[in-house]
Amino acid sequence: MQPSGGPPATALQRLQAACRPDPCKRPARRGRDPARVTITSSGTSSGEGVPLRGTRRYSGPVRFQLLGPLAVSEDDGPIAIGGPKQRLVLAHLLLRANQTVPSDHLIDAVWGEEPPETARGTLQSYISRLRSALGSDRIQGGGPGYGFRADPDEIDVHRFEALLREARSEDLEPRRVVALLDEALALWRGPALTDLASEPSLLGEISRLQEMRLAASEELISARLDMGEHAELVAELEAATAAHPLRERLWGQLVLALYRSGRQAEALAAFDRARELLAEELGIDPSPELQELHERVLRQEESLRLSREPLRGYRLLGKVGEGAFGAVYRGIQPQIEREVAVKSIHAELANQPDFVRRFEREAQLVARLEHPHIVPLYDYWREPDAAFLITRFLRGGSLEDLLRQGPLELLPAARILGQIGGALATAHGQGAVHRDVRPGNILLDEAGNAYLSDFGIAVELGVPGEADAAVHRQRPAYLSPEQIRHEEPTSRSDIYALGVVLFEMLVGEHPFADAAAHELPDRHLHHPIPSVHGRHPEIPAEIDHVIARATAKDPGARFADVLELTTAFRAVSEGTERAPALGAPRNPYKGLRAFLEADSADFFGRELLIRRLVERLAEADAARFLCVVGPSGSGKSSIVRAGLVPALRRGAIAGSERWYVIQLLPGAHPMRELERALLGVGVSPPPSLLEELERDEHGLTRAVTRLLPEPDAELLIVFDQLEEVFTMVESAAERAHVLESLRIAASDPADRIRVVATLRADFFDQPLSVRGFGDLLAARNEAITPMSPEELERAVVGPAERVGLDVEPGLVATVVADVVDRPGALPLLQYALTELADREGATTLTLSAYRRVGGVSGALARRAEHLFDVLDGGGRSACRELFLRLVALGEGVEDTRLRVRRSELASANPSATDAAIEAFGRHRLLSFDRDPTTREPTVEIAHEALLHAWSRLHTWIDEARDDLRTRAVLAAAAAGWAASGRDESFLLTGGRLEQLASWAETSSVELSAEEDRFLELGEQVATHKDPYDDGVHDPAEYPLRLLSPHSKWRIHSTYSNNPWLEEIHGGRPRVLMHPADAEARGIRDGDEIEVFNSRGSLKAWAHVSEAAAPGTATLPEGWWSRYFLEGKGVNELTSSAINPIHEVWYVPNMWAPSTGWKDCRCEVRRA
Repeated sequence: MQPSGGPPATALQRLQAACRPDPCKRPARRGRDPARVTITSSGTSSGEGVPLRGTRRYSGPVRFQLLGPLAVSEDDGPIAIGGPKQRLVLAHLLLRANQTVPSDHLIDAVWGEEPPETARGTLQSYISRLRSALGSDRIQGGGPGYGFRADPDEIDVHRFEALLREARSEDLEPRRVVALLDEALALWRGPALTDLASEPSLLGEISRLQEMRLAASEELISARLDMGEHAELVAELEAATAAHPLRERLWGQLVLALYRSGRQAEALAAFDRARELLAEELGIDPSPELQELHERVLRQEESLRLSREPLRGYRLLGKVGEGAFGAVYRGIQPQIEREVAVKSIHAELANQPDFVRRFEREAQLVARLEHPHIVPLYDYWREPDAAFLITRFLRGGSLEDLLRQGPLELLPAARILGQIGGALATAHGQGAVHRDVRPGNILLDEAGNAYLSDFGIAVELGVPGEADAAVHRQRPAYLSPEQIRHEEPTSRSDIYALGVVLFEMLVGEHPFADAAAHELPDRHLHHPIPSVHGRHPEIPAEIDHVIARATAKDPGARFADVLELTTAFRAVSEGTERAPALGAPRNPYKGLRAFLEADSADFFGRELLIRRLVERLAEADAARFLCVVGPSGSGKSSIVRAGLVPALRRGAIAGSERWYVIQLLPGAHPMRELERALLGVGVSPPPSLLEELERDEHGLTRAVTRLLPEPDAELLIVFDQLEEVFTMVESAAERAHVLESLRIAASDPADRIRVVATLRADFFDQPLSVRGFGDLLAARNEAITPMSPEELERAVVGPAERVGLDVEPGLVATVVADVVDRPGALPLLQYALTELADREGATTLTLSAYRRVGGVSGALARRAEHLFDVLDGGGRSACRELFLRLVALGEGVEDTRLRVRRSELASANPSATDAAIEAFGRHRLLSFDRDPTTREPTVEIAHEALLHAWSRLHTWIDEARDDLRTRAVLAAAAAGWAASGRDESFLLTGGRLEQLASWAETSSVELSAEEDRFLELGEQVATHKDPYDDGVHDPAEYPLRLLSPHSKWRIHSTYSNNPWLEEIHGGRPRVLMHPADAEARGIRDGDEIEVFNSRGSLKAWAHVSEAAAPGTATLPEGWWSRYFLEGKGVNELTSSAINPIHEVWYVPNMWAPSTGWKDCRCEVRRA
């Protein structure tokens, strides 16, 4: 178990630590200062221990430790507590702290059923010595019994039990459970009371504590499973079940971890292994719980994935409700401890072809909506048979719930109408129609504020007519007449529904509450909304006119926009015609980030290039591949994502409106990214899509044939930033496989796959030199040329006009002059315009403001430098480390930005790092996304332009270039170690270890926690040091290692957890010991001694000599060892290959040199 503050120990380490006989962590030995330890006759402690009158004055907190060898310590170091019997007395008193322990009980515990006549006097002598050592008032009583006074937190056993109880509390979040169990298990320094393990009076208590430790370790695994760490736990659980083959809970956890990792066949095989072992060893069947889990895996029950378990990084806590299109769950995002609502779309709809085609685009559009009263869409994705929408979770219920209590007064109704009207106005302004406005989709917070939710992505994404027909069947109560006629809904359809909701708020029931469900469509088509005033005369009759106009059967007769409706209602309810305050126009510029498909309405200036790209793609008898090539900052990604793809969605090529589109960045493992993207449009994937893709270069073609929802459908793959195949993919074979797969898939004009790639011009020669793919690239590329002055003017003025911003003519001329014929300047232009439009209250973009922000050349650097300048010293250091983590060094090419998971940016100053991320992200210098698999937040520099425009960052990179290269080497090695399940054979050794360890001492860059731990473990293994041992021993307190005089042979058994040392041949061995170790144990040369641990002992003779290594006990050649196998008895290792056994020390699976051998500690005492 790791100490607090270090990286967590693996599940296997915790489980094995619960059985191994050596301490996991020992307190550092410190020099004693006699002046700081005094015995006083009165007064109170000046330290932090329990204040006792007439007691020892401690130099700091006192720790009474039973979870390991019995020990008492303070800040100055350990406190001597005497020999074995005196320690035994103290152990019993501590186990029953703050209670009276009868003297007869203590005598029986120490001497058994036949105590000597002097036992009572000797007991009093032990108590007296303990009082001298620990303070006279620590132990109270006498004669009949004794009681030990201590705060429960001073005794590790009581602290462990308290933490365990808290971790088992109901409704505790998994992250909190993990923290509590980590703290509890960190208290253990080895098996409980190791040095007293053979005492019969303690066997029951030791067994109880050991079982609690094992249970806590298993509960920790369960909590980590709840946090979504199933993939990381698989390797650990495989090893743990091998080490503890009869613990069924571990087998169940392994089955679940494998199943949640998409490895159903392996999960079923694990159950079969468990069943065979239980039958073979115990003659029993698996428990009902394990059998039930097996059946659920066979049935692929959805509850295994959704009930209180993680869903791609989200943990579901329970179902909130279910509707026509899906179910809603309350959940949390553990990585950032955010409460969320998770909407799961039913498979019937999620697999519908048009839903598959349009889901990503429409969800992207809704996620872009920003308004205080729109429930934000945090995340979304689709996979075969399901789609998921992640939003804010609101605890105040819905307007539907509120109206069950009765109608609202005018002012509360006006407040809700204003809030929802403002939200709809923002959505309509960005081209989004809600389609499903109803009380159930208006959510409330605990203060009664209203929020518009569920933008009807599920409703909107059916084939025209089909989705609205589904709404018609399921929820006709709020449909507009045009929706009932299966016409395309508009913003005025939302106004109609909001008018119906307004009636319901004022009256307390639906306007057609007396109608059956099948009658509602006819009522909406032909009957006016009833009078509110007629139901409630106290409400002004003018309200009826407002609702009548909002719900007119002809959309043209309704209010022109939703704000007109809210203004009219306010004029009646409040007696004023004051229109709601309008905020500044929406900022249509994108800073440094690329335009996405949802931004297509704001994308201007590249119309001619987009038409040319469409023509190239439509060329008959040509390869179905096109690579858009241009320098960094030329807008390649924006052209394809916000220009070409929307044009194809509109049918720019015959039938292209029916194409399926996937978009991906290659990353370090392009085939995995391709798998993820394909699953987003697939309905019937093979058992292992990745395996299919990697089998051979035709795998992509086979997979697409099987995956798509329609047999004759075509697929467009947008392979953005093709250069990542060369900058991020380490394996040459993987790189070649990716490029050849794309070449084969796109080369056949009759095939179903088209590929559009983007590529930085400075990387053009690298794919061009790849045989086969280079020929395709040479024939099928389109170069991006600089924008003309007219195109630049459109790029500046077009977005502004669309949102109502005015642009001074002088500004346009200046901007065009600053940018024209300047390579890579488009991101700088976008950023300068973004800064302009972000000004508070800005309604006009002026030349003077443009110059104040620094213009195209200076706006970006000025903003970055300002954000840096306001940081304090710690913040500046954290900022430097942050940006250096986000850069990938180029070798012969320019440096590039790097996407990094948020958890990998942990630093020595987390709050400063968080503040830097927030500040630079708020001003669009950093961009944020989610890891496609885990949905963990990611961070990256918004564009490479920042690497060149901000001179400070450029200087940081140049100064640290050598250190960054070395850290990249270390990071790659650490990643390989982590991917192996932290297999110690992956640790650094030899000269490479020495070189990197020496570099780390003087490096100008910070290591991550994972990198630091990886390096530390390598050094510990290289010196044969237990990673959980600080290396400083008090010889009287800690066990010795049992060695042989030769180190050629070592015993190893992968199934062993506890050695049983036993005499095999006649006679007794002589055990070599160092004088210091012998003296500490009261042993003299020639004494009969016993080498023992909790499982067994070996009789021997002591041979005390300076020749012995301190801290070791050495056996002569020819002595064998037996190993205790949990639940299986004793297994004697008799292979001639290890005869004679020279070395019998063993630590099961805690550390190992590259050979895989281990060690263990035993104790030596007088027989």
